[in-house]
Amino acid sequence: MHSFARVTEAVREAGILAKRNQSSVSVRRKEDGSVVTEMDLEIERRLSALIHQEFPQANIISEEYPTDFRAGRSLNFTIDPIDGTDSYSQGMPGWCVGVGILDGSLSPVGGFVFAPRWGKDADRGVFLQALPDQEPYWEGLPDLNPEKTPFEGHQLMIGSKVHRRFDFSSYPGKVRNVGSSIIHILSPIIHNDVEGTFVPPSYIWDIVPAHGIARRFNLCLEYANKEEIDYAPLVHRQIAAHHIVCGGDRAIENIRSHLRQL
Repeated sequence: MHSFARVTEAVREAGILAKRNQSSVSVRRKEDGSVVTEMDLEIERRLSALIHQEFPQANIISEEYPTDFRAGRSLNFTIDPIDGTDSYSQGMPGWCVGVGILDGSLSPVGGFVFAPRWGKDADRGVFLQALPDQEPYWEGLPDLNPEKTPFEGHQLMIGSKVHRRFDFSSYPGKVRNVGSSIIHILSPIIHNDVEGTFVPPSYIWDIVPAHGIARRFNLCLEYANKEEIDYAPLVHRQIAAHHIVCGGDRAIENIRSHLRQL
């Protein structure tokens, strides 16, 4: 009998392991120039092994260890062992462990996100979980109310590269970046004053863990050109086709009204 509870436990353990080793982690650069640490590799190995044990028929789409995608599976997991590795490698708190769930039609139906150094209680961190046919669960966010929608703050989270394509000078609020796409996407849930998110084209493991949770809080995640995100090409490790916006309906409309392409 498969167990999502074991995945929950494994994600927690992975976050604690990464947090404990953050100050001593060694770094290397991949061919594309991105950063990877031994913790990325170790955590991905652990999570992949656990998910394969609990869900042997599921696809696992992970960042560091590619595997072949088998069409027609009823469950598909994505793994980002450390989203925000660059921040993590520099001792910053903006990183998390993320596992996402897609159903057989490649629709995001759940996710596990643990950011062990994020939130008001840095010792406890933030944990968010959404499972198919279950109410979302969270820790480290005592005032969170899933009925509080749309989330309408005065700040915007953006990816670290969007300034190369877009001018946000007309946006009336503050624009922030912390290093993790998953934390950015979930920030309208985590932080009261964040209305939405705008991130550059990303890989599937950077999106699905947050998407599976965000939609359970009535947030919309879609391409900036108003197209729905199609995960079919992304399961084959292709990067998303467009920039991505997340928020309530009014927040997304407001964000789009301030986008000025360079």
